[in-house]
Order: sequence, then C-alpha cells, then structure tokens
Amino acid sequence: FAVFRAARLLRLARIVRLVKTCPELQVLCNGLLASFAASMWCAVLLGLFCYAGALLCTDLLGREPEFQELYGSVLTSMLTHVKLSLVEAWPDMVTPMVVHSSLWA
Repeated sequence: FAVFRAARLLRLARIVRLVKTCPELQVLCNGLLASFAASMWCAVLLGLFCYAGALLCTDLLGREPEFQELYGSVLTSMLTHVKLSLVEAWPDMVTPMVVHSSLWA
C-alpha cells in the first residue's frame, strides 16, 4: 500500500509542477483560491446573521408555549432560521406565527 501512496504523491507533485510551468494555470488556481476565501467569509457572515436572528427569536418567541418547539433554544432557533431560508417545511413553521399574530402575515 505504501508504494501506491508514493505513486499518488508523485502524480500530485507532477500536477503541481505543471501548474508552476504554465502561468495561465497559476492565474486560474490563484483565482480559485481567492474565491474560496471570499466564499468562506460570506459563510461566516451568514452564520453571524443567523446567530443574531436566533438570539432575537429565542428571546422574543421562545417563551411562548406554541413556539417552544421551533424557538426554545438558540440552536433550535438557528436550525429554524436555516430551514426558513431554504424554504423547507415553510407552512409548518409559519402557520403558528400567523395564527399568533397578524404582524407575521
């Protein structure tokens, strides 16, 4: 098995050498790495917004008995926010809020 691993590492080294010799591939790889970093920062920012919304909803809605299942803790509130943003089970989550208050409608 060690021989196969060494062969794979040599193949990887050959690909890295190819990227170094071709400037167009270097530009492409640098662009991909930069876009990956930007995507990770977007994910961090979305996570922070989801956390802030979960804190707010847990504080405002978590005390109500009919919302305890959806907003009882910060983690369940974050999961509810992710489900709402993905429009998964939308009617099941929104119906209790609309019944509770017409502001949600």
